[in-house]
Amino acid sequence: MIHLVSGNLLEAQTEALVNTVNCVGVMGKGIALQFKQAFPDNFKDYVKRRSFRYFREKDPETGEYKNLKEAALGYSFETYIQSFLQEMGGKSYLEPHTGLGRCDLLINLHNHEYVIEFKIYRNQAQFQRGKAQVAHYARSLNLTQGIYLVFVPNTVQLPEIQDSTEQINTTQIQTFIVHYDEEKDF
Repeated sequence: MIHLVSGNLLEAQTEALVNTVNCVGVMGKGIALQFKQAFPDNFKDYVKRRSFRYFREKDPETGEYKNLKEAALGYSFETYIQSFLQEMGGKSYLEPHTGLGRCDLLINLHNHEYVIEFKIYRNQAQFQRGKAQVAHYARSLNLTQGIYLVFVPNTVQLPEIQDSTEQINTTQIQTFIVHYDEEKDF
């Protein structure tokens, strides 16, 4: 039986939300764009719910815990999106060669590639270098867009560090800030 319902699809009280994608996989308009824009927030919620405490390195001399490894957060993101990619017929490649180095993650979805670079926020200079790095990788793959995921410990409160879209040379860089808690236990 068909029921006509009006409202915001992304707020629907259902078990699952599914959206078909055109053969190009751009997701640039309409409902597809809304799903694409909602995706980073879903990941941010996932990161807030899970613990990363056990991924921290322990200093062998002092016994003190050091910072979380960037790779742990990257692998967590790659694991998070796997079910989506499998359902959509996509693939992900961790640390593939780009011709000018290794990017952190390359996603192929409907014959469109997405280059993703991960960084844990350390300081403003490193944050800016990461943007240039993802633009460099994107250009080396002849892509016009790159995605920059910046993981920020919940102890860092910098209002100037936020989600953004900007142009670096001829490459559009989408930056997503993902806050996480190093201390939280399961």
